[in-house]
Amino acid sequence: MLEYQAVKDEQRARIGFRDNLLYATLASMAAIIAVAVPSGERVPVLLLLPPVCVLLGWTYLVNDSNIWSTARPRTRRRTY
Repeated sequence: MLEYQAVKDEQRARIGFRDNLLYATLASMAAIIAVAVPSGERVPVLLLLPPVCVLLGWTYLVNDSNIWSTARPRTRRRTY
């Protein structure tokens, strides 16, 4: 029972982190756009959007995969 509780606590923590990644993505996009709008050179600054979104999106997907892996039997659990 203690192992089950530990797994559920880990799952809850990962879900909270995953949900906060959405807010981090939106905040980083807003910050990059806020810097790009007043500056005269918008293109170089706006080119930061794709790498930031890929990085945060990849982190979201890996975390989501780990959340779902806790529902699977231990023999198939993958961690990245």
